[in-house]
Amino acid sequence: KFGCSAILCPKNYFNADGRQTGSAEKCKKCADGKTAENLGSIECSYPVNEKEILMRFYESTDGDNWYNTQNWGKNDNVCTWYGIECVGSNYGVSKIIMENNNLAGVTSKDIYNLPLLQEINVKLDSVAINFDGIGAAKNLEVLYLSDTGIKHVDG
Repeated sequence: KFGCSAILCPKNYFNADGRQTGSAEKCKKCADGKTAENLGSIECSYPVNEKEILMRFYESTDGDNWYNTQNWGKNDNVCTWYGIECVGSNYGVSKIIMENNNLAGVTSKDIYNLPLLQEINVKLDSVAINFDGIGAAKNLEVLYLSDTGIKHVDG
């Protein structure tokens, strides 16, 4: 009855398999303000506001004094902002590439909440890296930190 033709959980529903595989394994509705954006979700999470997260990154790293601030904060499509690469054309931040852009201060820890983030490049910037919360960055694979003056990797 279910097997290979199991029904995927619809948006805002989830279960451990992402689909109904039997009468007892029904998809459950997300609760407490959480969402599941995709069909076949295995969990629900709080929606991420990429613009807010990136603006906190901007503020915490002295963004007003960056060499290049093209489009930062000027529109809602963060994928058009200097140094930001996305999976889609207007969503899904996958890379923050700010090499030698005069960043200073301490990076905000909530950048690790960008669910599709794969790479952070802040090399040649005088910035400290906040590693608190890095465990939330499930897709983070590459950190370019050379010549940042980093002294420790606590967090």
